Amino acid sequence: MSYSTFLRRKSWAQDHYPAWQKVFLYDCRVDLKEYQKFETFYSEKQYEAHQDPHVKILEAMGDK
Repeated sequence: MSYSTFLRRKSWAQDHYPAWQKVFLYDCRVDLKEYQKFETFYSEKQYEAHQDPHVKILEAMGDK
């Protein structure tokens, strides 16, 4: 992973991922097991952010 990608992911994690300190360790190191958990979380959030708004409405209506 490039350094710029590392900084972007770390910045996003600090704002959105509750256990970001377990992932991004001191001295620009990364815990690989925790990073895999973070990547799953990140992927789900990115999918939700880019999901069609109509699908979100239909899913909300199905929960009622």
